[in-house]
Amino acid sequence: MSSRQLRGAFARCLQRVLAVGLSLSFILPPVVAQDGNAAKASQDNRVRKANYELASRWTTAKVGKMVFDASVAPHWLETGDKFWYSYETSQGRKFWLVDPLRKSKSPLFDSAKMAAQLTQLTRIPYDAQHLPLNSVRMTKKDSALQFDVSVPRDAEIPGVKKEEPPAAAGQGRGQQNRAGQDGGGQDAEAGPAGGTRTRTIYFEYDLATAQLKLLPDYQPPRKARWASISPDEKTIVFARGQNLFFMDAENYAKALKKDDDPTIVETQLTTDGEENYSYARRLREEEKRPYRFSEKNKTPRVPAITVYWAKDSRKFSVLRNDQRKVAELWVINSLASPRPALESYRYGMPGEVNQPQADLEVFDIASKARVKIKEDRFQDQQVAVYTARVTNAERERARGIQVDRSGEQQDQQQQGGGPQGSGVEPKWLADGSDKLYFSRTSRDLHKIDVCVADTTTGDVKTLIEERLNTYVELKPLWLVNNGQELIHWSERDGWGHYYLFDANGTLKNQITAGEFYSDSIESLDEKTRTLYFTANGREAGEDPYYEHFYSINLNGSGVKLLDPGDSSHAVAVSDSGKYFVDNSSRVNCAPESALYDQLGNRLMQLESTD
Repeated sequence: MSSRQLRGAFARCLQRVLAVGLSLSFILPPVVAQDGNAAKASQDNRVRKANYELASRWTTAKVGKMVFDASVAPHWLETGDKFWYSYETSQGRKFWLVDPLRKSKSPLFDSAKMAAQLTQLTRIPYDAQHLPLNSVRMTKKDSALQFDVSVPRDAEIPGVKKEEPPAAAGQGRGQQNRAGQDGGGQDAEAGPAGGTRTRTIYFEYDLATAQLKLLPDYQPPRKARWASISPDEKTIVFARGQNLFFMDAENYAKALKKDDDPTIVETQLTTDGEENYSYARRLREEEKRPYRFSEKNKTPRVPAITVYWAKDSRKFSVLRNDQRKVAELWVINSLASPRPALESYRYGMPGEVNQPQADLEVFDIASKARVKIKEDRFQDQQVAVYTARVTNAERERARGIQVDRSGEQQDQQQQGGGPQGSGVEPKWLADGSDKLYFSRTSRDLHKIDVCVADTTTGDVKTLIEERLNTYVELKPLWLVNNGQELIHWSERDGWGHYYLFDANGTLKNQITAGEFYSDSIESLDEKTRTLYFTANGREAGEDPYYEHFYSINLNGSGVKLLDPGDSSHAVAVSDSGKYFVDNSSRVNCAPESALYDQLGNRLMQLESTD
């Protein structure tokens, strides 16, 4: 027997001995040398009861009472680069107005006087530290504040008609989620019989005169849950049955007042929609209740699949998935009432032959014509429409509109996406309606094409091809000068970076480069040809997961760190790109918030968490 064979036999023998010893350690009781050690071992091995009281101290609700705001969420004004924000500490919540140009921060209003005026108007005592202002937003070209306050339902407010509690649960439209001071969400207090113990009244505060006014008859702008509204607000698209319809703004106003008004005029756009190849968004049974399904009305207005609007409102596109051959996936809805229910929907599993087939279609509002985009290339491909970035101004306007989004979260694969989280209708990337930018991805996720379609003919041009032997990722496409150049993110050199292409998809140069990860584009200055982006892992000696904010020229030169500091950073950039708020934090330091300009100059510290 050779020395190698001897070593192998010895190793196998040793393994057997160790295995037997380990087995005996689980079977035989431990030998305790002293009685004290035996008692301690017995105590450690006893069954412990769950300490629910201790665990309850660390629930979100209780910890939230001890931890206040840790970051600044700026609300940029429509008329300039000023912004307001609210910030809560142990001393209460304060509202601030910041002027970056003057590097100043001042109270948005006098909290004590605001509390006094609220008390006078409602006859409900309020204090300056805990103002119950919800859905605060600027109006009238940033000259006034509008907000609402929840008051007891039986409170007698001078000038406001007293409301009677609802007779039973489920009657009426239901209470919209209250927005909180910065537009968050908390439900109104539930009361008996399914009603609420509170109601909402609205106020307007004039910034120039510091006078608060009650708005007794104010009704906030509403958006029907079934409506997709064009950017010019003149066309509203929705679905009935399995097909697309639209109406104009005049008839939409009628529908908001009385859903079944017989004088409402609708126009049908399609007739070929069918189950599992539909223009309507799939609704579960419990989601159908608000849409008034009945024996007399089996096809009420319902949300369409995601509608992508051209910025000029002349056209829109949809992604319709053909799932007629896809097998069903069965699930149990454990929240169904009164008992869990067995449900199914079409879902393509890995390895199955039949997969959803995406059709990209464009509709012309004026002619009512439909154009099928010739996007086919890969078998069982996935298609996604590139959309324009949502601006701060759009997001602020959307905060003032009441819209019920409950029950409309849909599976991306099955329905081509759900409503955007910002509440803003998704729009095409190009400024006009003649070009539609989209991507198509192969089933194995190794091939992605960046394409542009002629929305009149349906012809498609492939601009950029991404090919990897591993999973290919994508980030939003950016246009320079409305498509004369393209900024595209790729991992073609092994790192995630941005590249500059011309309008035909010819590579001009790599913008970011190096052994770090370029993440999201936050702003683009086309005049100075400067790109502002976030990245990870570029700063030596820092945790590579710490994110930073940078600027770089489109030719790839002049990369600059704008928010230094060995922390994780999150930025909120103004629409002009001139200023940004930086919230920085790390596990062993208190979070800080500061204001910077586009050159990386620190203008002022905003807040530091207590």
